[in-house]
Amino acid sequence: MRSPRERVPARGRPRVALACLTLAWLAARPVAAAPPPSPADPVNDAAAVEGPSVPAPVLDGPAPASPKLPEPRTGHAPPLVFSGPPGSQGSLLGTDDPVRALFEMPPSTREDAYGPRPTGIPALSREQIVRYGLDNPYVKAADQNIEAMRALLRMAKFAWVPVVRTSAVLTPGAAIECDDVSLQGEDGPFSYQYCRAAGDPATGLGPDGSDAPADLQSVGGYFSRIAKAGISLRLTAEFVVPIYTFGKIINAKRLATVGVELATLQKLATEQETLLRIYEAHAGLLLARESIAILDEAWGIIAGERLKIQADLGIGPDGEPAFDADPESLNPDRDPDDLTRLEVGEIELAGRMREARLIEAKALASLWAIAGSAAPRGFDVAEQRLIPDTIEGGLAELDHYKALALKNRPEAKLADAGVEARKVQEKLARSNFLPDIGAVVKLGYGYANKASPDMRTLNYTGRLNYSNVFLGLGMSWNLDFHNNAFALQRARAQRREAEYKREVAQRLLALDVEDAYRGVIDAEQQLRFAELARDKSWRLVISEQTSGTIGASNFEELRKALTKWAEFEFQRFEAVMNRNTALARLSRAVGVPLTAH
Repeated sequence: MRSPRERVPARGRPRVALACLTLAWLAARPVAAAPPPSPADPVNDAAAVEGPSVPAPVLDGPAPASPKLPEPRTGHAPPLVFSGPPGSQGSLLGTDDPVRALFEMPPSTREDAYGPRPTGIPALSREQIVRYGLDNPYVKAADQNIEAMRALLRMAKFAWVPVVRTSAVLTPGAAIECDDVSLQGEDGPFSYQYCRAAGDPATGLGPDGSDAPADLQSVGGYFSRIAKAGISLRLTAEFVVPIYTFGKIINAKRLATVGVELATLQKLATEQETLLRIYEAHAGLLLARESIAILDEAWGIIAGERLKIQADLGIGPDGEPAFDADPESLNPDRDPDDLTRLEVGEIELAGRMREARLIEAKALASLWAIAGSAAPRGFDVAEQRLIPDTIEGGLAELDHYKALALKNRPEAKLADAGVEARKVQEKLARSNFLPDIGAVVKLGYGYANKASPDMRTLNYTGRLNYSNVFLGLGMSWNLDFHNNAFALQRARAQRREAEYKREVAQRLLALDVEDAYRGVIDAEQQLRFAELARDKSWRLVISEQTSGTIGASNFEELRKALTKWAEFEFQRFEAVMNRNTALARLSRAVGVPLTAH
């Protein structure tokens, strides 16, 4: 019996790494602030004028030397050489601008899960992927396990049919002749059959030339006549028809029936596990794509800010000073380091895009693997947005879902069936102390072509030509009582073990239900908080952009506001994914679907 925490083989079973789906790159620490202004900075000078004067400390000795900063490390690792189709992940290694390449990737091939999807490929909804996934090899293997247990049940049902045990032996025979002679006894003359090894057909003498026949009861005599022995055939057949077995056959049927129920429940658990994996991978895929959309939008805003900075500094699109720049259009208050800070921000944004693309590819590849070969090759998902799943009838109380899990969860039924199987095994071990009673039928037939068929059983036991049948009642009783007692003790201990495991399974099921239930509520709360924070942070982005139109913009503040907005927007989508996956886990925990789809 498996605990509810144990899962189906991974045996051959595909799974999305949910730890990666949290996309920690968007929830990372805020970017460090810019270094403090230099002494020549007018802001710093103003602070020095307005603030209180502090006398400089008087040093007795020579002034301490300034600490020497380490030289920055320069140089680049040699790039890998990759030759592949455009739009593939490996093609990014050969670009001169790897940052821009991530945001301007061409569509990938149909069977490549990385990058933008090409046009013209089939798009499947989540429900269609579920239908394909429930026909995968893992579920088919569970079907065959059910068929195997049904075969055992059929064997138990036909245990009353006797098994016929037959044997056939073909050996050299013996040349035997028999004569009837009359002898005088105390009560008068009587007839006696005298059988002997047949002599030479030409002379009628024995093998040694005398009138004495060969002795077939000795090895030498037998092999002296082997050339003229002919053949001997013996056929036997024996079977027992069970009449009463003291519950052995009945308990075997019950045990096989429980085996079929266990296999059916294991298939149901496999299907529900497959359903959960599809929901998790589907939500992770849409979360990655929503994150990509956020990053694309942020990239567009940064691109607009780059144009402003380059215009203020008189730099052309190629990064070189523009020869036709109007000196009056330059902004003397623009910090030249703003362009460097922007480029660092672009690199950070590209790093996040790289991780989002990788998670998207893994999630899509997981759906391909789960759907199997029956699904269209290289399909895409039909859903474009990550939206919260709705709960039929609304969210109920926790106790309702716990009771529902104990009633419908396959693992709960597996625990009950495991206890029932152990009880039947205990009864079967107890019935091994009693005998089996049945009708015994035995048939025999023998034929030797060189032996006289007139040999009578009365005088000779080793007949070569015969046919017989035996009918009667038989009893088979294994008197190995001490081993049977040990087996019964073992069966009782296993039954008690199954009962304790059932109690543990019920507690773990309740814990699974509570964990998923709390996850649904927490994700709903996270969703509301993220929506509020996103709306307010977007106001800051608009405010900073508006300030730029009147010449009072601060790129560092804009970058911080934009980063905060992107983080809260991602947290909103992450909350939707957490809510959907928690709801899928709750459906898995209670054993019945809870969503409206």
